[in-house]
Amino acid sequence: MTAIVRTAEPANARPDLLYRRVTGTPGEVETTLGMVRASGHLVAASAPAAVHGDLHRVTTVVTLRRVPLADVVPAQPTFARRMVKPAIITGSILGALGGLGYLLYSLVSATVRAASAVSPVAIGFFVIVAGALVLSALARRKATGCSGLHCGGCKGH
Repeated sequence: MTAIVRTAEPANARPDLLYRRVTGTPGEVETTLGMVRASGHLVAASAPAAVHGDLHRVTTVVTLRRVPLADVVPAQPTFARRMVKPAIITGSILGALGGLGYLLYSLVSATVRAASAVSPVAIGFFVIVAGALVLSALARRKATGCSGLHCGGCKGH
């Protein structure tokens, strides 16, 4: 059985606080502290100590408010606050795509400059090879049969 008794107040005791000693089994004391915490009265609690060396009986000193705290309802975030994360994600994606596009542009322009320095015919060859690659990719995408990549639906290879 849990006992809650008045304890000696410390020298610097505040008038709006109560000081009580809770004694009982560890489970009872923990349950009592949980109920007091849930009610909003609990300010502090000391560590449980065994009563006369008996580990089945513990005691703790609790500090309680005379008047419980009011339930605090957190304010809902504003529209601007909710849009920060999506804006950061969108900006990061656009920045990465822009950087990748600039890198690809730089690579193609450097290749074209190098090819034109070697031979003007190399530019024509480069355009023909690139066109052939694009056309083969488009043709492969429209094909209804197996493309040789052994997809999950192809059992004949």
